[in-house]
Amino acid sequence: MHGFIRVSKQERCIIDRPEVQRLRRIHQLGPGYFVYHGAEHSRFGHLLGTLEIATRLFEVIHRKRPESLGDDDEQITRNWQLVRLAALLHDVGHSPFSHATEDIMPRDEGGRPFAHEDYTSAVIRSAEVAGQINELFGGIGITADMVANLVQRPEQLGEEGVLLRQLVSSELDADRMDYLVRDCLYCGVMYGRYDTDRLLETATVAKWRGSPWRLAIEAGGMFALEAFLLARYYMYIQVYLHDVRRFYDTALTRFLKNILPGGVYPAPESLSSYLEYDDLKVMQDARKSASGGDMWGNVLWNRGHWRTVAETEPHPGSTRVRAWSQAQAELESQFHDEVIFDDARAQAYHPYPVLKREQEEDEQEDRFPILVVKEGEVKGEPVEYNSTMIKNLDPEGIMLMRMYARPDKEDEVKAAWQALFGNVGGAS
Repeated sequence: MHGFIRVSKQERCIIDRPEVQRLRRIHQLGPGYFVYHGAEHSRFGHLLGTLEIATRLFEVIHRKRPESLGDDDEQITRNWQLVRLAALLHDVGHSPFSHATEDIMPRDEGGRPFAHEDYTSAVIRSAEVAGQINELFGGIGITADMVANLVQRPEQLGEEGVLLRQLVSSELDADRMDYLVRDCLYCGVMYGRYDTDRLLETATVAKWRGSPWRLAIEAGGMFALEAFLLARYYMYIQVYLHDVRRFYDTALTRFLKNILPGGVYPAPESLSSYLEYDDLKVMQDARKSASGGDMWGNVLWNRGHWRTVAETEPHPGSTRVRAWSQAQAELESQFHDEVIFDDARAQAYHPYPVLKREQEEDEQEDRFPILVVKEGEVKGEPVEYNSTMIKNLDPEGIMLMRMYARPDKEDEVKAAWQALFGNVGGAS
């Protein structure tokens, strides 16, 4: 996919760690392989791809604006290695089936649900992993805390850290650049393709309204950038939010709630217990449960998903949403657990007008706009100022509302839906 990916002996030691090797047993697209039979690729392969793309981004920027990456060669070398380690470890805290089961992560003392980044940080800071990072890379000034901060708290590394984090995780990053083409290839679809080489070659940095250096694209890469964001939009609609795949997300969540102590994963402070869970363990548990007559275990082990009875278009208007919500209340009161409703939401790009309304909060989350700059210049502008297509891509986000019915109730539910509400939201 990206040609040869070269790693150092020190990096290979990190790759060989069990916490990283565990990602071979976590599907990149969660239960997406139930829909796209080729989607057997893992988070492990994605880590290596992200490592390569992040390195290319760094080196392209270094060629054009070395001053943005450090004060001297020693600091630049350190930051190059820091970015590679962050890219290599950025997903190491994922739960089984990737994002599909994040809804059953526990909450912290303040009531905030943990995210996979919290587990990633915990893995990097764990005694064995941190000790190895400090031993292998301490000679060039890198610590495990620096790697963890770059993944989750880049502001702790100063303005330089924010830019480095953008290479790994932002609106335009190595993470997205890899997974779009990777998922496209393994699913056997065309939606995720874009001109990777052109986008990488036109990557640079720029400043805007007095900001420090931020990731940017030269004006000559505008069409490649538009194609990249459109690819992400279409992959959400066609692949990531596919109705059958979304049902299996629900099935996994319900199954795991029934078998996990307290219905949630172990918290980050119980890291070793959490890391015992991967896709293989979950599916073996599903197999045992299915043989014992458990409905959700049977759904997962024997691919017995419920059918979509009704769904909306990707961008339903407010009138449709209100009517759908009324229909949902009526059907749930009538059929109870024989129907499942799902609101699937995503956003291909967060345009700057959204950021501006919540600027302080979003900048803390490192959600900066993608800048476009003329070649050789310093000042750039958000891409939506230069592209009407991106400005109007999906400012309110994608939303798909769906209803599933238990197989033995499918005809009855569909008839009740149409009798009471007509074709509200669209019937399939």
